[in-house]
Amino acid sequence: MSATGLPVFDTTIHKTNDWINEVAQELRWDDKHRAFQGLRVDVTHMLPPAMAELWPQTVHA
Repeated sequence: MSATGLPVFDTTIHKTNDWINEVAQELRWDDKHRAFQGLRVDVTHMLPPAMAELWPQTVHA
């Protein structure tokens, strides 16, 4: 049975849970919420440089 009724959302939720579990396992944390926060901080720090690199490509496209 689908959790959301939309397969694309179910797939996204499943992949996100896999990432959170991997982060928690790698850091040896039992708290999935803490692992999610760690994943979110990591992505937040990675996005601005990536966006800066992509911005000129989208402006001139």
